[in-house]
Amino acid sequence: MKKCARNLQRGGINILLMGLAGIGVMALTAANLYSINTAQDQQFSLHTNTQASANAWDGVELFRLYLKGLPSTDLATLALGTVAITGVSNLAASVVSNVASGSGQRITANITGTGAGSSATVQVVYDVSSGGGSTQQCGLQPLAATVFKGNVSITGGQTTITSPSGSAKVAIEGTLTISNSSSPTISGCAKGDINMSGGGIDQNATLYSEGTIKITSMSPPVNATLWAKAIDIGNSGNGSYAALNAGAFAATIQSSGATVGTTNVGGTIIAATASNTIPWTTGTVVPVSAGYIVITLSDTSTFLLDMSKVTIDSTTGVVTSPATSYYQLSGSGSFPTSPLTFVAQSIYGGGVDLHTLTVTNMWGHDLAIKGYSGSYGNVSANGNFKVVTGSIASLIGGGSMFATNGGCSSSTNCWNFPTLGSGKIAGNFYYGGGTTNAQNVSLPNLQVKQTNTSPGLPGVPYCDTRVNPVDASAYKSQANYVFEMVGATPQLTIKNIKDSAGNSKDGVYNLNADDTRAFTVGGSSKSFMTCNYQAANHSNAYCLRNTTAASGWNMTGITNFPPGVAWFDGPVTINGTQLDLKNSLIAKGLITLTSGGHKDLIAPNFSTPAIVCDGNFYPTNLCQKTPSPSTFATWTDGTTTYTGLPIANMAILTEGGLSSSGWTIKGNVMLGGGLNTAGATTTINGSLAVGTNGFSSTAITAGGFKVVTTTSAVSASQSYLPNGNTCTAGTSGTTGTSGTSGSSPSGSAGTAKVFWTRYL
Repeated sequence: MKKCARNLQRGGINILLMGLAGIGVMALTAANLYSINTAQDQQFSLHTNTQASANAWDGVELFRLYLKGLPSTDLATLALGTVAITGVSNLAASVVSNVASGSGQRITANITGTGAGSSATVQVVYDVSSGGGSTQQCGLQPLAATVFKGNVSITGGQTTITSPSGSAKVAIEGTLTISNSSSPTISGCAKGDINMSGGGIDQNATLYSEGTIKITSMSPPVNATLWAKAIDIGNSGNGSYAALNAGAFAATIQSSGATVGTTNVGGTIIAATASNTIPWTTGTVVPVSAGYIVITLSDTSTFLLDMSKVTIDSTTGVVTSPATSYYQLSGSGSFPTSPLTFVAQSIYGGGVDLHTLTVTNMWGHDLAIKGYSGSYGNVSANGNFKVVTGSIASLIGGGSMFATNGGCSSSTNCWNFPTLGSGKIAGNFYYGGGTTNAQNVSLPNLQVKQTNTSPGLPGVPYCDTRVNPVDASAYKSQANYVFEMVGATPQLTIKNIKDSAGNSKDGVYNLNADDTRAFTVGGSSKSFMTCNYQAANHSNAYCLRNTTAASGWNMTGITNFPPGVAWFDGPVTINGTQLDLKNSLIAKGLITLTSGGHKDLIAPNFSTPAIVCDGNFYPTNLCQKTPSPSTFATWTDGTTTYTGLPIANMAILTEGGLSSSGWTIKGNVMLGGGLNTAGATTTINGSLAVGTNGFSSTAITAGGFKVVTTTSAVSASQSYLPNGNTCTAGTSGTTGTSGTSGSSPSGSAGTAKVFWTRYL
């Protein structure tokens, strides 16, 4: 059974390299990662052609990955002296110094590589911080079925995101715009505004926005829920809503009598601290005990506070926040010392404007119903409530109520008034354009000038779009097939591959000279890697022969390709296949899946052990051959065993983007760049993350995409994503850069960066 964390031994650290052995981080790649200006650049270029130098740079990356996974206690106590790198015979390392630096450690190490009768030593200074987890993690759960780190515009095509009940469907870093005739089946959240001017949303949709939700026209929704800073629904026809919630208190945060930061928080104001005028906008807040709020400190550091994990005094509003309740989003400041008090200074958003709708629950500051008729259940207005006509079941208001189109010829002869089941408001009832005080006119079942009727505000949602950026180099060690340019030569390195007779096929192949079309298995030739829609023995059937760095890795008409993890040092194009590809594609550039004749791309773990593990060639790191029948390799988080290593749950993992037309992809997809689905619809059975390496806008104008993460399409084990670490012995912890959908991350992921290097 495979587990996830490296085993630490005091006095002599043992870096286990089950998947890192033969990582082959070539010197050219190291140059891209660790290049230093001027003289150091020149020195690097003079030495990287030697095998010893290349091996030394392998060690630089190996040791960085090791330091990244250490918890803070082990970082601080990492002893000086020799570090044994077992499993690789041409590397050695020693720690020269280890000093505290900021929130982590600055560690200097000498990494020595040997080869071809020579040796080379690189001295490296690492800046390392720990995420506070007790051990290294093997797999992460995605926060939502689909994450976009950028603006999303849907103006055509077919967009459907289907996930298990209760799971988040989409999280968008920027704005969401839905227009024209598109009708996406979508629910989720956006950090920016949500704008809809055509199309529609799915039944029971939930749309949250940290900005404003504005609907100018849309097919009437059914039982939708909207939550935002503010909501504006134009006169676009009828529809039904389960809830419309908007607004928060803009508050300062007090700790030990001093102001330490600010936040926007939902809750109610304590009467004794409220302003003398209505509606209440200032005073001490008893916050809502659910959801998340973002706290900004005086030094601009930001934290995410899980309000379900704090203790709130319902009388004083004092908040006690344990260490498990918050997560640092940015900056280097420290979370303020408990207890905390939130003091409202003003209203943040809170406006809800609509026409004629059916709404079960409505909660905000200033509420305005501008259309006739309609049905409204529970209405909670922290400020004023304006309405034309319609039926209201119950009303609680911290301000006044206005029948804006109402009129009266006498106290008993009025028109254009709403009907009310019950209601209490702090102010008065007005009619006639909202300017006439109805002192002699009452609205049946409404009590005016009531004390302590302020319902407070719901707060604003937090749209959690945090995902790890894609670093393709971090997964190179787990690949079975490494395609990279070595000078002008396309090279394939095969790792952890055996044939059905039990013989290893590992080795390094010059794709311009060596024949990878077929290998001998048990005395007969078996097709291995063939392209160009040719038979295995045809002279034109070579895959990737004559590849150049400029052309990228282009495969046309694939007729044979072995299962496993394939890693590419540049862009990849697949232009037609006659078979399902049972692969995880990892790349440093754009992956293009053309509309040419093709079958499916299936991540190894989304296939079956019989296909992946029992064919002519199989990946030993992904399969367990004994006991019979074959199974996928397993890993554990200390309490639960999962089937299939997370790396083999990925169909696509790239620092670039994805251009796809009409493909069915079975497996998770993570893109550092953007998504282009022009042409036929692309279907993904697995999670999707777009733009993880930088803000990347996505425009769906045709074709579109479907994302399916239901349990029938994606099992619990298949939903895990790799985190850049190799699964080895030990147990895994939790992560702060991603978490189970609907829950708060419990800690931050560690980082390890190369600060400075030199040759010794």
